[in-house]
Amino acid sequence: GLFRLQQMAGEVKLTPRAQDLLTTLFTQWPTYQKELQNMERLTASGLQVMGDLLAFLPKNLNKQLRPEIDQIHTLVEALKANLVTREAVAQTPTLLAFLHYFDGEYTRLKQLEGKLDFTDQQFLVRRLLRDHPALTDEFRRRFAYLMVDEFQDTNSLQWEIIQLLSGEKAPEGKLFLVGDLKQSIYRFRGAEVEIMTGLADSKFNRRGQVMALTKNYRTLPNVAEVVNSFCRSIFASEAFPYQPIVPMAKDDPQKATGVEILLAPENEPAMLAARIRRLVESGAVQVRAGETRRPVQYGDVAVLFRTKTHLKAFESAFRAQGLPYQVTAGVGFYARQEIQDHLNLLRLVECPEDALALGGVLRSPFCQLSDTALFWLAHPHGLTTGFLKGKKATDYPKQITEPERRRLARLRQLIYFLSQNAHLLSIPELLRSAWNATGYLETVAALPEGDRLLANLEKLIVRAEDFATMGYSGVGDFVTFLSHLSAIEVREGEASALHGEGNFMQIMTIHAAKGLEFPVVVIPELDAKFN
Repeated sequence: GLFRLQQMAGEVKLTPRAQDLLTTLFTQWPTYQKELQNMERLTASGLQVMGDLLAFLPKNLNKQLRPEIDQIHTLVEALKANLVTREAVAQTPTLLAFLHYFDGEYTRLKQLEGKLDFTDQQFLVRRLLRDHPALTDEFRRRFAYLMVDEFQDTNSLQWEIIQLLSGEKAPEGKLFLVGDLKQSIYRFRGAEVEIMTGLADSKFNRRGQVMALTKNYRTLPNVAEVVNSFCRSIFASEAFPYQPIVPMAKDDPQKATGVEILLAPENEPAMLAARIRRLVESGAVQVRAGETRRPVQYGDVAVLFRTKTHLKAFESAFRAQGLPYQVTAGVGFYARQEIQDHLNLLRLVECPEDALALGGVLRSPFCQLSDTALFWLAHPHGLTTGFLKGKKATDYPKQITEPERRRLARLRQLIYFLSQNAHLLSIPELLRSAWNATGYLETVAALPEGDRLLANLEKLIVRAEDFATMGYSGVGDFVTFLSHLSAIEVREGEASALHGEGNFMQIMTIHAAKGLEFPVVVIPELDAKFN
């Protein structure tokens, strides 16, 4: 392929860049060839060689050279795969030894505490049904019908249990499986969608029937047409052919229904935010409001994400355009920075020597300390010592600015006051005392998303009041409660920035939007790659 490429390079017209790339490649090829001939000794450096080769051969150099370039690309990719495979195989014994040790320790600890995990329960159920036929027959008689939901996420072990319960000669209609190949999202947990696809040729399918639920009572015809057009090609190779959805809802001639596709060459968040703002401000789109119609508002808009990986970039773009929004079941209420600020403050009240909590409080709106000030405060005996030794502004290093030294002294007095009164004041009273002493609320209110942050803080107060009504009290208990919720990432929506219904966009995952309806739906990142 390379020899033919060199021949053709002199026969076709190339751009200066393409000519430079190929000249460099041909000049350095003897060195690369020597490296590639030693595949048995080739390690990580080989990947760099192959990466260089692919960089020299972009597929759009010249249409006449495309076949030769494609051939070399295929060869290099195969060599890379071979190298990665050999590298992985070399590490396999070590990995297996570690897994064997880990499994042994995990099993020992479970036995020591008399506990079973979910996988243990499944294995034991299978053993019980397989090794005790009389008991299995009793279960088969007891359960006249078996319905398995979300069947696309079943694994081999679970499928074996299902078959043991239904029996080889189960009467017609006893086993009812409900699933959708397109919704299989749990392969990382061991789900095997191949089990469902294999049913197409199995004895179960020959004895039963496949029913496609295609009627859709929510999606309007214009939207259904787009969905069917995309999915018909995407799922063309599946074991169960794609069944087009049949919209049962009727189009309203006066209602704007359709699909608009935005092509964003760069900075999709900014483009999307600007488009939503124009949509609302123009008043061109009307939505139904009872028996009347009105222009679309921000509260009619839902932005649905497949994942929240790049959510912050979109939030920044929405704030830049002044768009009101609420993250519903989003990044986690207890993981929001303003909530973490207060968690750190309460940790510090409970334990003034907690250096990590102290660092968080010092950088937060409670003190607004700069990185430079943090450095000098921690020098040379550590952050906690540097902070606690000061009682007035002049006790802190002179390298720290005067306003920051005053804020440090104020915070030091606040922590002392809160610690001394933690057993006398309720959690809401402690937090409000901190707000009054530091101007925390005024600081966050001045931020672009100030209304939303203030609403979240009021929600935190409500949580603290609810916590007290549950019979708990004390800073330590509340810190433990919040820390637990934060650690397990409870997905709790943020507080509304406005009371009542609120004219703000809803931001959530597509999965969380299941069963909901919105006049305007926006789906970003349609070009995102799947793992």
